[in-house]
Amino acid sequence: MAGDVGELRTEGASADRRRVIRVVEVINLAFLAVDLALYGPSNLAVLGGRLLVSAGLLSADLALPRVEEARVLRRVLVGAVLAVAAGFAALAAGSGGAASPYLAFLAFVPIVVTIGIPDEPAVPLAAGLAGTAAGLGFGAVAGQAPAQLGFAAVAFGSCTFYGTVSAFLYRRMRAREQAGAAARAASQAELARSERRRLEAERLAAIGRLTAGFSHEVNNPLASAAANLVFVRRELGLAPLHPEVEGALADMDEALERIARLVSDLRSVSVEGVEAVAGVDVGEALEVAWALVAARLGPGAVGDRRVPRDLPPVLASQPHLGQVLGLLVSAAAERGNGGPPARIPVGPRPVTVSVGVEAGAVRIAVEGAERAWGAPGVGRTRSELCLAICREVAERWGGRIEAVVAPDGSPHFALTLRRATGQA
Repeated sequence: MAGDVGELRTEGASADRRRVIRVVEVINLAFLAVDLALYGPSNLAVLGGRLLVSAGLLSADLALPRVEEARVLRRVLVGAVLAVAAGFAALAAGSGGAASPYLAFLAFVPIVVTIGIPDEPAVPLAAGLAGTAAGLGFGAVAGQAPAQLGFAAVAFGSCTFYGTVSAFLYRRMRAREQAGAAARAASQAELARSERRRLEAERLAAIGRLTAGFSHEVNNPLASAAANLVFVRRELGLAPLHPEVEGALADMDEALERIARLVSDLRSVSVEGVEAVAGVDVGEALEVAWALVAARLGPGAVGDRRVPRDLPPVLASQPHLGQVLGLLVSAAAERGNGGPPARIPVGPRPVTVSVGVEAGAVRIAVEGAERAWGAPGVGRTRSELCLAICREVAERWGGRIEAVVAPDGSPHFALTLRRATGQA
């Protein structure tokens, strides 16, 4: 129904269609002068009929662009065309009845209606039925023979049939055009989605190549710097060191260790196969994350685990979800935001991991403890770089990662993923 109304208003309310209706209105009023000359101003039937035709045309002209609801619009148009038919019937009654020249106009009303309102079969059908009834009524009053009445019924019925069928065919043609346009729009939208997926896949592949190349390029100088630091410590160990020199060596040792962890994390983030999205068990992914974090930071890195039982599967890919969760927990435990000098004891701070089920999604929150002091900038760079890659991966799954820093400096991460379709 809504589609029909939209087409009806679009076609009937268009500028071209309304111009046709107005031209017919002007012609009808011009015939009023002819009627006055032929039948005189005292012929109220002719005068009233002409005015009734004009009123029907005017009401249709005003209703088409203004009425919004389908049923109301259809009723107004049917009423308008019945007024036109009644007007021609009155013209015929005042100008000779069955012998009136206006009786032929009454027969052609259904066809004329389809010019202005081409896609509503009810309108020409109503006009045709009213005209047929009037024509047969005039013939019966005039005492026409059954053969004449039959011919009149065929003539009026033919015009009704042509007008109604034309409206049906026009509506079907418009429906096919709409279906074709919708199919083209759907194809274009799918093409745009495919292109977007292709670009995202290329971006992820570029990230993979970048991380692999970065790890390879950094590993060699990192190994050289670590070996040199060991050599310097061994050579300086033969003599007492100034406290500031000892602090500088400790800072260097910590920085090298963090760079090594950064390289290790980047190498562990594999972006190959992240598009293989399926239902992934959150509990299993968290177990993988615990193992990764324990291997990097020790078993005490995760202080509190608030993980309910019977978690629904989420849309992600294996084993990437465990890797992403492990990196988020590691980042929350080691993230640095400046602070006291690096010689203050550093190390991972216990984090809290909680999982909640929302409407259509599962939210995994990782909350760090107070800010973890360490070498300025190194831990932060590591966290931001790994977090950017994790965001890319999560977005490929249709999820998102939020990262904020609490007033006390503790980092908070939240990974939200969609629940797998059809799962409780």
